[in-house]
Amino acid sequence: MIQYLEKIKSLKGKKSAGVELHLEDGDAMTSHVAILKQSGSNIRLIESASQLRSYQSISEIIPKSLPVCLSIGGKGMIYKKATINPNISLLQHLLPNAREDDFYVFHYPADNQKHFLAAIRKELLEKIISEFNNREFNIVYVELGPFALNQIMGSLEKNKDLKLNNYIISGESSIHDVQTTKEDHTGLTYQLGDETIKSSLLIALATGINFYTENLANIGFDPSIQGYKEYLYGRLFKSAGLGFLALLFILLLVNFIFFDHLNKRYNQLTFQLSQKSELITTLNNLKGELENKEQYIVDRGFLEPSRLSYYCDRIARRVPVSIELNRMRINPITGKLKTGEDVEMQKGVITIQGLSSDNIVLNSWIGSLKQMPWIQSIRLENYVRKKSNEPGLFSLIIKF
Repeated sequence: MIQYLEKIKSLKGKKSAGVELHLEDGDAMTSHVAILKQSGSNIRLIESASQLRSYQSISEIIPKSLPVCLSIGGKGMIYKKATINPNISLLQHLLPNAREDDFYVFHYPADNQKHFLAAIRKELLEKIISEFNNREFNIVYVELGPFALNQIMGSLEKNKDLKLNNYIISGESSIHDVQTTKEDHTGLTYQLGDETIKSSLLIALATGINFYTENLANIGFDPSIQGYKEYLYGRLFKSAGLGFLALLFILLLVNFIFFDHLNKRYNQLTFQLSQKSELITTLNNLKGELENKEQYIVDRGFLEPSRLSYYCDRIARRVPVSIELNRMRINPITGKLKTGEDVEMQKGVITIQGLSSDNIVLNSWIGSLKQMPWIQSIRLENYVRKKSNEPGLFSLIIKF
C-alpha cells in the first residue's frame, strides 16, 4: 500500500524540510533548517535558518504540514570506516560487545569496497523523534552524520574538500573520507547548480532532498518508516476528506438548485391553484344560485303550461254590468319583499277586488263562477258598504 501511495505525486507533496541536528554536551544542540520545494524536475531552496538552539526554534521555522527529513550528528554518534565482514553484524564492526537491540546502525558506501558505519542508541533517537512528534511534525527519514551529502556531492562545485562547521569531507561524487573538526567555516559558500549555498546549510539541504527519492519507505528504518506512513496516510485522509467535502458541496449545490427549481414551480402552481380555487368557488356559487332559481321557477310552476290568460278571460266574460272590477292578482305575493330572501307566492290563487251595488248580483256572479270546472273553490273574503246609496267594496279569493 505504501509503495502505491508513494507514486501519487500530488499525495506526497511538493515541499519538505531538511534538518541537521548536531548534539552537544548535556541537552545543548545546534540545528540548521532548509525548506525545499519541487517544481517539475527542479528542487529549490525557498527558506532556511541556521544556528537554532532548541526544538521550539525549529518548530517556529517549519510549517506543521511539512514532512521532515532529519540528519543527526555530534555527541552520541559512533562512526567508522570499515570493510564489511558478512559473517558478523554491522554493529559488531563498531561495538563488538554491544547488544543489537540497543542501537540503530546505518551504513554508507565509501571507496575500495569499504563502508562508513554509523550507530546511535535507540533510546536517544526515539527521544529526538518524540520531541518532533510532540510538536506535530512527521519525521519521514533519518540520516546519521554528514552522509546525506552523498545526494549532492557530484553536483557541488568545490576545489578540494568540503569544509563544514563540524566536518571536513573529501570525495568527488560520493564521500570517501570524513574528519571531525571544531573550526568555524560558517562564512564559506558552495555553488550547487545556479544557487549559492552556505556551508552550514549543505547537510540540511542534502537531507531534505532525500524526501524526493523514489521508494523512500524501503531505505528508511522503523521509526522513520512509521512516520513516513503516517504522513502519507494523513495526506490521503485530508485529500479524501477534501474530495468528500467537494462532492458533498456539489451534491448540496445540485440539491439546492433542484430544490429552488421545485420551490419556484411549487409557488407557481400554488398561485395557479389559488386562482383556480377562487374560480371554482365562484362557479359553485353561481351554480348553486342557478339551481336555486331553477328550483324556484319549478316550484312556482312557471315551467308548466300556463292557462292564466284563459282563466282571466273566463272570469271577465261573466262579470255582470253592475259589478266593477278594480284589481285582479294571479299567484299573489305573501308578506313583504326583503332583499336577499326568496319571494313567497300563493300558487294557484287569484284574488279579485271590485265594487258592487247589489249583493244579490254579487252572489249570483260568485255562483256562476263556481260552475267553472277549473275553479276548485271561491270565497267572498269581505263585502263592505260605507253608505247605502254607494256600491260596496268586495274581495274574492279563487283557488284553481
